[in-house]
Amino acid sequence: YLSTSDRSSWSRRAEWPLAEAPGVDSLRILSIAVEQDASATRVIDIAHAFEVVVVVRRTTESRKANLGIQIEDDAGQVVLLLCDTFADRFSRDQMGELKYRIALPPYLLNVGSYTMSLSADVPNSKLLFTLERVLRWSAESSCPLMGQYRPEAWRAVIGPGIGRWSVEQL
Repeated sequence: YLSTSDRSSWSRRAEWPLAEAPGVDSLRILSIAVEQDASATRVIDIAHAFEVVVVVRRTTESRKANLGIQIEDDAGQVVLLLCDTFADRFSRDQMGELKYRIALPPYLLNVGSYTMSLSADVPNSKLLFTLERVLRWSAESSCPLMGQYRPEAWRAVIGPGIGRWSVEQL
């Protein structure tokens, strides 16, 4: 568990050499990162899109395995759970070192601190491994409209700008 008071210990990227990479023989995690503007970061701006980037080493024995990520807020509430079941189906046939990019929209997260866990399973069969809270980062806002409110005014997990409002004269 990483301290929430010392941001220097927060992770923007976790990396392992192949010999020490977590996982199982057929599926190893080489790195995982949160990226914004094409670089790993410990702090994202909620007003801009960001990505989760996972690099794996996959062999033919892992063809049926799914990768999943789980994002939690500081209270331990699961904010988002995603699985590569919805990725390009041809990715199952690719072996070797692969880079997965999960694109996430602006305002998906609100201002706060988050952790990410990663797991792999064979659907309806077995859990291969879980890496709990392998990354920790914060989300901040550069939006001038949100700056007119105190941070605790926006208490929802999802950022207030995710909805697109329109108005028409009747």
